[in-house]
Amino acid sequence: TAEEDLDRVLAANFKGVLYVCQEVARSMTTRSAPGSLITMASGAVDSASAGLLCYSVAKAAVVQLTKTLATELGPHAIR
Repeated sequence: TAEEDLDRVLAANFKGVLYVCQEVARSMTTRSAPGSLITMASGAVDSASAGLLCYSVAKAAVVQLTKTLATELGPHAIR
């Protein structure tokens, strides 16, 4: 189903990034360790392509996650 497709694509392309970033950020802030988190998205966020809705949504979520992490973690010297 379409819902199963979305769940599968989000799990593969967004949730893993989210969970890793959460753990790394927690570790870095606990240790007061400055540094950088690097995420990777896709050009799919900048253009529409037939058949790539779920993938594009997942990668757009990664982009927004990265922007939000930057604002939340910046005060901890984490880029």
